[in-house]
Amino acid sequence: MKAPFYTAAFAAVSLSASQWAFAQAQVVDTQPIVDNRSPAISQAAPASANSQAQQFYQLQQLQEEVLQLRGLVEEQAFEIKRLKQQRMDDYLDLDRRLATLSKTAPSASPGAAVNPAATVANTVSSTAQAVSAGDLQDYRTAIDLVLHKQDYDQGEKLLLQHISNYPNSKFLPNSQYWLGQIYLIKRDYEQAKQRFLIVKDQFPDHDKYIDAVFKLGKAYHLLGDNANAMPNLQQAAKDPGSVGGLAKSYLDKNFR
Repeated sequence: MKAPFYTAAFAAVSLSASQWAFAQAQVVDTQPIVDNRSPAISQAAPASANSQAQQFYQLQQLQEEVLQLRGLVEEQAFEIKRLKQQRMDDYLDLDRRLATLSKTAPSASPGAAVNPAATVANTVSSTAQAVSAGDLQDYRTAIDLVLHKQDYDQGEKLLLQHISNYPNSKFLPNSQYWLGQIYLIKRDYEQAKQRFLIVKDQFPDHDKYIDAVFKLGKAYHLLGDNANAMPNLQQAAKDPGSVGGLAKSYLDKNFR
């Protein structure tokens, strides 16, 4: 009688254990998945994304600044080119005016008797005008190389050739002056001194005279000859124009 009872009891206990295990399994399965990673690891991905976004934003700002700077450089380059061209045009316009003045001659009054000697003179004058046209063209070509293209070697060569071809040129003082400028740039101060001396000694009434006096003083100073530099610089400093201001500034800077 006891055996059936124990058997039934064992079956009841087994069934209860099975039901409890099934219930536990259901509870575990229905729980949400919990991220057991540390807070630092969990926050790493958002922080990395924010850092990349910030770097991208900074890169965009730098690109915009580079574009702005590039635009400013282009504007300044254009302005420098325009000013150089304007300066070149001013020099050429002055040269054309000088050439025009050199060609101007009084015309004969209507009805005047024809003079054979005057006819010969007019023929010579026409020939001189044709030479002046070539003179002007040569000078303009040389000055364009010096002022516009900064090709000082070729400019020097053409100016020397111009002086040789046209020893009585109206542009001889200008040619000598610009040769002096070229030699200053090349730091050949002795040659520069010689060219500026020619303008000072031979063309005292020329527009380039006071410029040549100032540059002559500068050439003497760069050669270490302050005894000759001072009188020329002081003479140039008396000029009421821009050359005077440059000479005063040079004196203040180098002879205090």
